[in-house]
Amino acid sequence: MNNLNDHSHNSDQALEDHIEKLSQKINILLDAVINQAANGMMLLDQQGVILMANTRACDILSDTSIHGKKLTTLFAPDQAMELETGFNQVQLSSLAEGESAIDLELPYYHQPEKYKILSTTITSLHIDEESFFILSIKDLSREKRYEVEISLLAHAMMSISEGLTIIDLDGKIIFGNEAFYTIFDYPLNSLNGHDFTELCDEDSTRLFRQNALQLNEQQCWQGELKCVRREGDAFPYNLSTSTIKDEQGAPFLLICVGRDITEKKDLEVQLQQSQKMEAIGQLAGGVAHDFNNLLIVIRGHTDKLLQHLRDETLLHSVREINKAAKRASGLTRQLLAYSRKQILTPEVFDINILIQELYKMLSSLIGENIKFELELSPSPMFILADQHQISNVIMNLCVNARDAMSEGGHLTIQTSKIDYDGLKCTRGDMPKDEHTFVALTVRDTGCGMSGETISKIFDPFFTTKPKDRGTGLGLSMVYGIIKQSGGGIAVESTPGIGTTFHIYFPYKQKEDAMPQKTLSENPPEEIDHPENATVLVVEDEEQVRELVCEMLETYGYNVLYALNGLEAIDVYKKNREHIDLILTDVVMPEMGGKKLIESLPDLRKGVKVLYMSGYTDNAIDEQGILNPDTEFIQKPFSPVELLNKVGNILKNR
Repeated sequence: MNNLNDHSHNSDQALEDHIEKLSQKINILLDAVINQAANGMMLLDQQGVILMANTRACDILSDTSIHGKKLTTLFAPDQAMELETGFNQVQLSSLAEGESAIDLELPYYHQPEKYKILSTTITSLHIDEESFFILSIKDLSREKRYEVEISLLAHAMMSISEGLTIIDLDGKIIFGNEAFYTIFDYPLNSLNGHDFTELCDEDSTRLFRQNALQLNEQQCWQGELKCVRREGDAFPYNLSTSTIKDEQGAPFLLICVGRDITEKKDLEVQLQQSQKMEAIGQLAGGVAHDFNNLLIVIRGHTDKLLQHLRDETLLHSVREINKAAKRASGLTRQLLAYSRKQILTPEVFDINILIQELYKMLSSLIGENIKFELELSPSPMFILADQHQISNVIMNLCVNARDAMSEGGHLTIQTSKIDYDGLKCTRGDMPKDEHTFVALTVRDTGCGMSGETISKIFDPFFTTKPKDRGTGLGLSMVYGIIKQSGGGIAVESTPGIGTTFHIYFPYKQKEDAMPQKTLSENPPEEIDHPENATVLVVEDEEQVRELVCEMLETYGYNVLYALNGLEAIDVYKKNREHIDLILTDVVMPEMGGKKLIESLPDLRKGVKVLYMSGYTDNAIDEQGILNPDTEFIQKPFSPVELLNKVGNILKNR
């Protein structure tokens, strides 16, 4: 019996030892598991004292000696109070419901002014009527930092002025920023899931698929696409793409940055236009002087022949020569107008009066099958420009309108005053410091023009008219005059509907205006030419000099002449008391006209000076004679123009 009891005792002891060892192993395993956990784990008693904490908890709290400490003492006062409140809520809930947990997010200051963001879950535990708290803590600092960085990145992506899109490798839009949707005029996020090529024309779709979506070694691409906004208007879109790679380094998304380059294209067109104007200006300026001298001789002699010839056959030939010379003179002036090289005589005048003066002539020019109306502002519209050149602009636009309405129509000329904000998109050098403008509008109901034609109408020699009609310089001349006058021009046209030209000039004040002059040219016999007036002609071109002298002598002037400035000084000194007018060329060898006049300090009071030249405005301006009080006549001039000019100058002595 005793042996049986001993055996039973030994068995119980062995079982207890086994259980003890197993318990130790389990505790070791539990400690290992708890210490290997990704989150911090802590066991607290009912007073919040830390009974156990795993390695991760010590790392998160940056304290390896937290055992036995009250948890709230590790936190700042505000967070300690929040923890106490959390403990109380969990304890009350567990008593009422049996179990409870609460989540808190707290800053933990592990160093002065340095803190971590901790996510804490508090759970209650009851063992043998004792209450405990289990805490799971996680350091959210990195996640929070990533959230801030992602938020900043997202804000930056949404805020940049370029259109930014993220596209998958099939071309589907995943994300687009505000600028992208603004450029294409769609509501925010409305294109997500759509194919990017839905926004491109056919050629650009092909270009995008062959390049951006076919990844090359560089895995990036840049190109220009023709895209379409929601309302259907096309525009140039400069696009740069690069790949976004996954963890294995394989591309899986495209990031695309694009810009609407309409304004850039417009500036390029303006630059090209400016370069063309400069080239033609150099060409025109280079030949203008010699060409104008030839034309003045041709026109002068043909005018003389027309006065004296009686043979009708010869008269017809001379008229044709004279007509050709006038046409050549007009072409030269048109070229100079286009290139802004011509000499203008700007003055402040009411454009309404000018239009009213032109109305009768324009009416006969346009024809009876076109209804012609004026809608002029009731108040004066003062501008600063060359009155004769603005009349050329108006006549040119009206002739073009007439030609566009071969079967009749309606032509309207309108004037009004507008603010800078009301200006339509213009070509020209519009002064931004001006606030009020005069708008001259010429509107017809003709055949209209396509967008492609509009883009070319101001190019020199471009014309839609038959070969034997027009030179292609009309609208380029209009553009040159307007730009040289500090104005701007805009065109609106619809095929089959008609065309409207909007011309803008800075508005000037009434007090700056001079008495309005008539545009008509009086024949020389109507001018009261002074008797026995003496004119000194200074001209280095022999043919021009002889012709000018003959023109003046024909109308009773006493004429002296000199070949250049130096010779003119000697002639003047010998005839000082008799000379009433010095008519001098501007640019001459040895001494030019301006230097000549400056070299005559004893210039008798009452002696007038009239400059003449076939050079362009730049060459004349370099001589310093383009002052408002300087009398000037541009070659080639007719006998009528010269005699009128001389007569008017001497009459006002």
